[in-house]
Amino acid sequence: MQDVMAHWLPFLDPPAHTRMRRFLQRGFTPRSLGQHEAPIRQIARDILGELDGKAVIDFMDEFAAELPARAIAYLYGISQSETPMLRRWADGIAEFVLGSDKPDRYETSLSIMKEMETYFTEMVERAPRNGGEVEGPLMQILLAAREEEDGLSDREVVATLILILFAAPETTANMLLNAMYSLVRWPEQLELLREDPSAIPRALEELLRYDGPVPAVVRVAGRDMEIGDQRIAAGQRIFILLKSGNRDRSQYDRPDELVIGRERSPHLAFGSGIHMCVGAPLARLEARVAFEEFIGRYRTIRMSEQKIEWRSELLAHSPKSLFLEVE
Repeated sequence: MQDVMAHWLPFLDPPAHTRMRRFLQRGFTPRSLGQHEAPIRQIARDILGELDGKAVIDFMDEFAAELPARAIAYLYGISQSETPMLRRWADGIAEFVLGSDKPDRYETSLSIMKEMETYFTEMVERAPRNGGEVEGPLMQILLAAREEEDGLSDREVVATLILILFAAPETTANMLLNAMYSLVRWPEQLELLREDPSAIPRALEELLRYDGPVPAVVRVAGRDMEIGDQRIAAGQRIFILLKSGNRDRSQYDRPDELVIGRERSPHLAFGSGIHMCVGAPLARLEARVAFEEFIGRYRTIRMSEQKIEWRSELLAHSPKSLFLEVE
C-alpha cells in the first residue's frame, strides 16, 4: 500500500509533484472535459430512468454515489457493469485514507488495495503504450504519457488510476449529497434553481462554500515556524480547516446562510495552491449535470422523515444517507 501511495499526487512535493501534475491535469481541464459532458449527462439520465416510479429515493446510494462511479468507469474504459466493484473499492480505500473509526479498516483497505493493484497492473501491461486503442479517454491520456520524455512509468500509471478511482467518486458523491441536503433544508433556494436552471453553476459554488465535502486537509511542517502565537515544529501534522475558512465573517456577508444568488462565493472547498484538487473541473461538471437532470426531472423534492447520521471520518463530511420524497 505504501508503495502505491508514494506515487499519489497529494503526497508529493516539487519537483516530483510538478512532473506528475503536468501529466495528470491534461485529463481534467475544462476544455478537455467539455467533450465528455454528453456521455456523463446520459449516465445521469440512465440512472434516473432506473429510478422511475419510485416515490422515495436514497439519494446517496441510488444517485449521488452512482453517477461519479459510472463516470469514472466511462473515463477508464471499464464496463458500466463493473460499477459495483469500483464503488466497493473506493469505499474501502476511503476508510483508511479519510480516517474511519472502523476497527478493521487497515485490513480491509490493504486487501482492496491489492485487488486494485492487480487489476490495474494487468490492464496497463496489456494496453498499447500510446493508449490509442483504449476506449477510456482518461486512460488514453495516462497511457500515452508513458511515451514522453520523463514520462510516467507503468507503476505511476497504476498508482494514479487507484488514486483517481478513490478520490473522484468519493468526494463528488459527498459534494452532491451535501448540496442536496442543503437545498432541501432551504427549499426557497431549491425553487430558485427550478425556476432558473442557468443559475446552477453559480449556485454550486455557494453550496460548496456553505457545506463542502472536505472539512480539512493535512500538511506536514517542513520547518519550525510560528503562526500567530502557535509554535509548530518541523515534522508536525497540521490540520487546515477549510470549512472554517469558508465561514470567515471577514470574507462573507451572512456566512452561515445559504444564498445561492450571492454575488461572489470564493471558497476553499477544493483547497488552494499547488495542491488544489486537480479533479475540481470534473467535479463541477458532474455536479452541474447531476442537478440539472435531477431538479429538472421532479416537480417536488422534499426530505423524508429521518434521523440524519453523519460520517465519522476525520477528512470527510456528509450525512451517511438522505432519503428524498419525489414526484
